[in-house]
Amino acid sequence: MPRHTHLPLWLDADTDEKLEKLRTLVEDLYRHAHGPALARISATLAAHPCADDGETRDVAFIRDFCTRQPFALNKGCEEGHITGSALVLHPPSRRVLLTHHRKLHIWLQFGGHGEGETDPAEIALREAIEESGLPDLALVSQTPLDVNVHTYPTRGDIPEHLHLDLRYLAITNLPDLALTSEESHDIRWFTFDELATMPLNSEMQRLLAKAAAWLELK
Repeated sequence: MPRHTHLPLWLDADTDEKLEKLRTLVEDLYRHAHGPALARISATLAAHPCADDGETRDVAFIRDFCTRQPFALNKGCEEGHITGSALVLHPPSRRVLLTHHRKLHIWLQFGGHGEGETDPAEIALREAIEESGLPDLALVSQTPLDVNVHTYPTRGDIPEHLHLDLRYLAITNLPDLALTSEESHDIRWFTFDELATMPLNSEMQRLLAKAAAWLELK
């Protein structure tokens, strides 16, 4: 039974009780609307092959977050929220397209928050198309290639929070159509040898290693 049914009747409640009743009403609505999607995400992650202890911890954290946080898919959730991103490959030339993020000032894969989607794969594909300008992008799988939880720093009036990122692999056959968007200082195609010389964090290196392994199987 919804928790709000156990709270005092509205006319009998004081201000704090009314606020609690409203909060739990909203939580119940979100659990009803997003609960099935969060359960699917958790089930997908239960079968995810983790590459190291860090990824194992991140997968466990996201699964727990999906259980306790009904607002996990909402970018307004202050604790953090699920995001989707995509590493873009051009298999014939064995190159990777990265964006130099306008806010973070580092080279990254494309990605961001949901805009009403409840499937991180849909978020990842939309963000990658919007930020790369590549009209033919397609995900190689509807399951994530990599999973990462990281802290997004304070920006303006948006406080520091967590991004629970499900990372996918996308491919294009039209690499010359890539265009820089307002989200980026620049976008650029890199070979794996070039990327090996760059000061990328360990999670990005892991993602690239998984992409290289996928290419070896093609």
